[in-house]
Amino acid sequence: MTAPTSRFAAFAILAAAALYLWPAALNGFPLVYWDTGGYLMAGVEDAYEPNRSIWYAWFLEHAGLPSAWGVAIVQALIAAAALGAAARGFADTRAALILALALGGASALSWYASWLMPDVFAGLALLAVVALAFGSLGGPVRAGLTLLLAFSVAVHTSHLPMAAGAVVAAVVAGCIFGARARWKAPAFALVLAIGMTVAGNAILTGQAFFNRTGFVLLFARFAEGGIAHSVLERHCTEDAAWTRFCPIRHIIPNNAEQWLWSKDTPFWEMGDWGGTGADSRKVVLTALVEEPGAVLAFSLDGFAKQLARIRLGEGTESQLWFLDWTVKKAFPAELGTWESARQQKGELAPLAARANWLHLAIIVPALALNLFVLFLRQAPPVLRAAAAAMLAGVIGNAFVCGALSGPHDRYHARLIWAALATAVPVALWLRGGPQSKSPGWG
Repeated sequence: MTAPTSRFAAFAILAAAALYLWPAALNGFPLVYWDTGGYLMAGVEDAYEPNRSIWYAWFLEHAGLPSAWGVAIVQALIAAAALGAAARGFADTRAALILALALGGASALSWYASWLMPDVFAGLALLAVVALAFGSLGGPVRAGLTLLLAFSVAVHTSHLPMAAGAVVAAVVAGCIFGARARWKAPAFALVLAIGMTVAGNAILTGQAFFNRTGFVLLFARFAEGGIAHSVLERHCTEDAAWTRFCPIRHIIPNNAEQWLWSKDTPFWEMGDWGGTGADSRKVVLTALVEEPGAVLAFSLDGFAKQLARIRLGEGTESQLWFLDWTVKKAFPAELGTWESARQQKGELAPLAARANWLHLAIIVPALALNLFVLFLRQAPPVLRAAAAAMLAGVIGNAFVCGALSGPHDRYHARLIWAALATAVPVALWLRGGPQSKSPGWG
């Protein structure tokens, strides 16, 4: 098997990065989401926005100066370089590099690389963990992936438990399949990411903390499952002053997004994220103690539903009414281009629905290959262990997002493309047979 030269690899990565921008090019502007506005404002104003990482806000502000297109280009370059490095870490051949990068362009990777959101870094975090743990990588590549992992985790708090679980899974998989798991670099990256998050929050607020919104989000989720209402009804009947939620318990919606984002709910009157934190914490902790069975059942239900939700299309509807003023402030010269994009005209969602079939045709077999190799005793141990860690990360992401935030297609689609980094080497090994050899296979 022929290993790619440095020049060949660089050309392939540049070509792939250009390919990954096709959704943005088709749209006429990088894609945006409801949350994009919070990140844009946090970066422009250097202000703390609840549940919005300042590190991604700064990335939006500076990565693509002075254009939103620059951000998408940088994200596409990072994604192509990381996927290429990971695939080569398991099969250092031209075939592995070209196939992984090309398939990435037809998967969800291209959509999330084109999005002004930290979502693409969820997949990059998992990719980096698995590659660092089992890939045959040179020193500079390992250093780059370690820093990328730290940044990828720092841009969104949900990435930390997923990545941490993947590190643990890598160690366990290494023991099971007889492959050495190099866990120190990814573990260091996670510690660095925590430090970055705390430091960023301290710079903005003067107070060192990792996250202030966890209990608020969990309360909204528990309200969605009726658990919060059960706890409130029981305790507020005994003591009407048990929590400030008691007087409004009958009008708290059983919809997390409605409670958190609709302006006509008491959430905003009570001080929104900061004002409801203590009350949310009290209800959540009480529910965990008094109704652990209900919490577990509800969490597993969300987890099971999230596992099957990997479609493209969520968030591709028009954001014109919601983000106009934030885009104008962050990218004033491009406001007109953004307003005339397909997404703002309502034309992007049908295109994403059609592209979804190609995405599924690539990702479902990739997941199947990762699962299949676990049962092949003659397969290289490093491939089996890497595939196991990859699948564990995918499953862990489904639990973190589905159980704690509620199932959404976007939560899983943004990460699941990472399975290509291990599926392609597995496919090449199967094609070449047990006698085929490649650096990284052991």
